[in-house]
Parts: sequence; structure tokens; C-alpha cells
Amino acid sequence: MNKNRCNRCRIILCLSYRKMCLWLYCLFLYKTQVVNIRAFSILWAFSFFTLVHAQSKTDWVKDYEEFVNVNMLEQEAAQELYDVLSEHADHKMSINSITKEDLEAFVFLSSEQIEGIVEYVYKYKPLKTLSELVLVEPLDAVSRNLLLHFLTLDPIQIEMFPGFETAFKYGRSTFMAMTKIPLEKQRLSENRYLGYALKHQLRYKFQFSDYLKMGLTASQDMGEPFFQYKNKDGYDFYSYYLVLQRIGIIKQMVIGRYRLKTGMGLIINNDFNFGKQISLASIDKVDTNIRAHSAASSANFMQGLATTLSWSKNFETTFWTSYRAIDATLTKDKEYIATILKTGLHRTESEMDRKNNAYQWAGGFRFGWKKNGFGLGLTTAFTGFSKPLLPNKNQKYKEFYPEGFMFHNIGVDYSYLSRRVVVRGETAINDQKAFATINSINYQLTSLLKLTLLQRWYSYRYYSLLGNAFNEGRHLQNESGLFLGASYNPIQFLSIMGYVDFAYFPWPKYQISEASWAVEPFISVKWQQKSWSYLLRYKCRMRSKEDKKNDVVANEIIHKTRFSLGYDATQWGVQTNLDVVFHHFLENSLGWRIEQSGFIKTNTCNIFGTLSYYYTDNYDSRIYAYERGLLYQFSFPMFYGKGFHYALGNRWDINSSLMLIAKVSGSFYYRNKKNNIKDIAKVEEFKNYIEMQLRWKF
Repeated sequence: MNKNRCNRCRIILCLSYRKMCLWLYCLFLYKTQVVNIRAFSILWAFSFFTLVHAQSKTDWVKDYEEFVNVNMLEQEAAQELYDVLSEHADHKMSINSITKEDLEAFVFLSSEQIEGIVEYVYKYKPLKTLSELVLVEPLDAVSRNLLLHFLTLDPIQIEMFPGFETAFKYGRSTFMAMTKIPLEKQRLSENRYLGYALKHQLRYKFQFSDYLKMGLTASQDMGEPFFQYKNKDGYDFYSYYLVLQRIGIIKQMVIGRYRLKTGMGLIINNDFNFGKQISLASIDKVDTNIRAHSAASSANFMQGLATTLSWSKNFETTFWTSYRAIDATLTKDKEYIATILKTGLHRTESEMDRKNNAYQWAGGFRFGWKKNGFGLGLTTAFTGFSKPLLPNKNQKYKEFYPEGFMFHNIGVDYSYLSRRVVVRGETAINDQKAFATINSINYQLTSLLKLTLLQRWYSYRYYSLLGNAFNEGRHLQNESGLFLGASYNPIQFLSIMGYVDFAYFPWPKYQISEASWAVEPFISVKWQQKSWSYLLRYKCRMRSKEDKKNDVVANEIIHKTRFSLGYDATQWGVQTNLDVVFHHFLENSLGWRIEQSGFIKTNTCNIFGTLSYYYTDNYDSRIYAYERGLLYQFSFPMFYGKGFHYALGNRWDINSSLMLIAKVSGSFYYRNKKNNIKDIAKVEEFKNYIEMQLRWKF
């Protein structure tokens, strides 16, 4: 404790000393008439700006790119996290008033990191500088750098809702509009699409502190009709919500469209579902989370009301209800649901016919208790449909898929949290009396080494239409496995993270008609010293797969490697990335991509760009890579074939209220395309787009 206090004093004194030296130097120049009053004022302002506002001017998206690269997030998970962090970037939290519940919104933080931050702030608040977070031992550099963008040093505020009249009087509004326009004439799949080649969105949000928030999102994808067919109200998708937090016994409440997670996701989770890499941090969280669905995705949300009521420090209850239209493929007689669709695309007549042609209702509750590090929760959920589910059970792997009108699940989650050990778990049963269980333990062996062990077992007869937990096979069914992970920081500049995951599937799965297995090792090594950063990342996925043409079962092996070298001088930076994918299944295919990116920042502008060349033997060796884009517009393009790709953008902060982003991107590539069963033609294509976004805060 004394060591922490001394280090804290050194940090504060160091910053104060640097600030004082600059001011004294400016005063000396003025007194000796080396510079005039105007120059003195400029130097003084510059010194103050540099010391106080350097962190706030750092672009959070850059640190998010680093987080995605280190953790190798999949596209869907990276998109969800990007949307949430975009919200936090617009409404930062005061570190001196932050709570455990506030920090749990940052899913990249582990329970140990959250407890460490809360404990440090409680002991030493008010904090004088955000740099003090370097003294929180469980907090690694990558997570800390990302977290700093969403925190401020605002003074401690009284935790009391002042009333709705005050909230509506002093709340702030944000309006945002974006569009994406192709620069070439689009064929729109030979005129099969019902709409025009234009993507556009509108967003409005009103917020008063963390107590009250409401908003509306309207979205239209390329090729979707506007004010036509089933889109009589204009946009293809709307989302609307009202959020209340920390008002009386209301811990969280959302009216409208929302996402919900309880426990570890065996019963209900249509919120985050990250890959295994980030599970090293987030898998130990079982707390209930409700958040508004403000994204433009028409899948994985509920519509109605959800609330968590906190009756005391140790006891809380959560209730939810939902009724919404869903997209589905119906049987020929239109009496049954064959498949529930979650693409959200309605461009062609067949896609439009499947839009909102069935309804789903859901409801449930959870009782939760916590005391002295121990936690216990009981959850039950019900869901039903306007038409009964009837999957095609001629396919053997679908034999135990859910069938009927009504479904329910019930389960228990449990936890124990101490300074070094975090134990979490959940066990559930469905209406077929089939079980599923998932359990994890995180052990902070030293301040430098953290170990993670996770076990799961999902019966091949278990299913949960609302659930989504850690898995390899993309379904909470027919899987048992063991995950071993470690995070190691042997020295200040070096961080190593890795895991290996084993999974076994006793019943047939998609693409294999017998019991099968999968193994996935991963390692990431990052070195960061001053302005330089180096990253080496490797991931391998091995699984059993059936080749129906040759009637054989063979191993499919996919190797993915990335090497990254970057230099960041705060106001400008460059980065070189090399991606390699090697795919083996009966034959080999290779893909690689080299990219050069960079940025230049001024007080009002942030110019960013990238240029890459890629080559892949076929679709199996395709490459995905993150690309910086507009706010709330996550870009994760696929590279397949042979060609070049470029992107150039600029963010212009006109003033404190107005911001404009413009981006142009495109590709020129060669690719094999099948004209019919026998003929394969090599085609070349140009695709260029311009994107623009305007944000107005008032």
C-alpha cells in the first residue's frame, strides 16, 4: 500500500513538475523580451494544451484496432463491441464517480481488473490524473490504453436523480446521418434487387448523464426498397428505446428494443458473444446486463420491457417480456417455420417474402443474490412462436433441433470472487430434461501471470432458443470441451497471451455425419516500447470434416498468422501488416496480404488511409481484416482473389457541436467465377465507394 502511495505521488509530481517548467520557461522568454505578448500567450496555451489534453485528443479507434488485432476478434463480435464503445466515446464516465456496474459495461475488462480499479479509486479518490491507473496491478497495457478513452477527471457527483423535468431540460441530443454511395454503376445482381444502390442511416439520441437515455435508429442497406413492398414506412429497419438507470430501486430498465444476458448465457444471451481470445478477460462475468439495441442490425434483439430491480445491496430481480416479428423460411403449406433467419437483408423478392412472416414472444425472470464474494442466481425463460417450428429432420444433424410451439429453460448460476481467484458457472435444463453446464476458474498466480480453465458440456438433446454461451460449434448443443488459457506479462513492454481449446461432438454436425472433434491453439506476442509496437499472432483450427463427393472424412486445418509493425508519434503514425492464411482439406491453398496504413492528426482533422495487395488461391484461403471507417459503421472486408485495396478518409471536427467524416475506398481484383457447373471464367472488377457522415450535438 505504501509502495502504491509513493508511486502515485511520483506520477502526480512528475506531471506537475513538467507543467511548471514549461510555464516558467514561457515566463522567462516574455520577461527577457525574447518573444512578445502574443507569442507568450501562444506558448503558454500550447503547453497547457499539450499536458492536459493530449490524452483526450488521442483517437480511441486506433487503440480499438490494436485490441482487435491482438485478440483476433471475429467480425460479428468486433462489430458489437465497436457499437457499444462508440456510445461510451460520446458519453465518457468520471473515474472519480465510477462504480463496479459502470465498469462492467466494458466487456474487455476482467472481474479482477474491475475490482482492482474500484478498490484503487475508493482508496485514493479524487484521482488527479488518469495516469494513476498504471498502478492498478491487474490492468494490462492494452486494456488500460483502450479504457482511458472513455474516462474523464470530472469532479465527484452526487448519486441522485434530480427528476425528469431537470433531465429533459439539461440533457443533450445527438443527431447523426450517413450514406454510402457506389462510384460505379451497380448491376445489383442482374437487377434482381428491389431497391437502389445506396446505403443510408439516421440516428437520434437524447441522454442525461447515465440516468436517462432514449433514441431512434433507421437503417437501409444497398438493394433494399424504400417506401415500397413491405417497407411502407420508409426504412427497412427501425430501432427505438428508452433507458432508465439508477433511479430508486431501478438498477436498469429498457423499454423498446433491447439486448439481455443473464448468467453465462445458457438460458438467455442475445448480447455479446465474443471469440475465445477475449474470453480470457470476459468469461468470468455472470452478472445480468440489459442494454438498448441501438445498432442497425435486425437480428438478436428483443422488443418490449426488461428491468433489473435492486431491493438491497445483496438481492436483485430481473424481469423481461418481448413480442416481435421475425424473418423465417416457412414450409410449402405456410403452416410451419422451417428456419429462423438472422441475416436482416431484404433485397430480393424471396428475401422480402421472408420478412416478418412469423412472430416470437418471450419472457422470464432471474433472482440474484450476492454477499462476501459469493453469488447465486436462478433464471427461467419461456419463448413461443405464432407458427410451430418444424426443421428438416431428414438431415441427421438436425434430429434434435427444437420442434413445436412453446419452449422453456431453467438454470442456476453461481460464482465466487476473491482477489486472486474467480470461479463462475451455470447449469441449465430444458423442457426435454436435457442438461447443459459451463464452469470456469481464473487464477491470478502472480501480478504477471493469469491462468484460465473452462469446462463445458452441452447434451445433444439440449437447446436454448434464447441462449448463447462459450462454444466451438455455434450451437449450445452436442458439445463437450476444455479450454486452457494464460496471460503473461514478464516485463513492462512485453505481453503474451495464448490458449488451447479441445472440443468433442458425440452426435453428427453440419458437414460431418459422425462423431467428430476440433482443436484450436492460439498465441499472441506483443512488444511495445515508446512509439514502436510489434505484434506476432498465430491461430490454428483443426476439425473433422466430410467430403461427400469422395465419401471420406478428413481433417481440415486452417493456419492464420499476422505480423504487425507500427510507429505512433501521437500526431502521426504508420503501420505495416502481413497476413498469411494456409488452408488444408484434401488439397492445399494459400492466401496472403500486405498492408500499409497511416494517419495524421491536427487539432481539427484526423486523416487516415491504407493501401494493400492480396493474393489467395481460392475462397478457402480468404482473408478478413479490420478497416477504419465511420462512427457506428464497422468495416471488416473480405479479401479473396488477387488485387489491390485502398481507403482514404478524414474526420473534421468543425466545432464542439459539428463533426464531418468522409471516406473513399475501393478494390481492383481478379477472381474466378463459375458461369455454370463446368465453366470457370476469370473476371476482373472495380468497386469504389464514397461514405459520408455528419454528427450534430445540441
